[in-house]
Amino acid sequence: RRAARPHRERPLLEPVVINGSTGWLGRALRQRLATSPLEVRPVEAPGDLLAACNDAGSVVHLGGGVLSRARSVGTVLEATEALVDSVTGSAIERIVFISTAGASPRARSEYLRATANAEACLHAFRRDLVILRCTHVFGPPEDPGEVVEALRADSRHRVAVIGSGSQQVAPVYREDVL
Repeated sequence: RRAARPHRERPLLEPVVINGSTGWLGRALRQRLATSPLEVRPVEAPGDLLAACNDAGSVVHLGGGVLSRARSVGTVLEATEALVDSVTGSAIERIVFISTAGASPRARSEYLRATANAEACLHAFRRDLVILRCTHVFGPPEDPGEVVEALRADSRHRVAVIGSGSQQVAPVYREDVL
């Protein structure tokens, strides 16, 4: 059970920080929230995170794409640790982490192990936490995302296969995630 924090008056609509706002999901989330009454604070560089979190109420933390392993394996945990450092002492009460289905410390995939470690880091931080573990996310035809792009046939009509090819893939539509 989480320790109670002192009650304070909070505005009805507090700013929302989007950590990872320049990625594929982050850009789509920014576009969706553009018409809402919320103040949206996109974090475009790690150095912007501390100031963005100052008096915000929530953070949406977008980890990294599964197919961008070179970028995401090393950064998913580092980005989460930087988030925890920036949120410490701030007004942030709630963190929403878009994670990956299959994240586990015992997973064979290095990315899934790193994502599980990021989840554990957030659990230990003791804020309200929502973890949404998504399967492969795909977007609309005009912006399908890296999963669809990777699976499209090339000029020789060959397609890429994720993993061994024996697993079933149950993709989720981007707008359903957001």
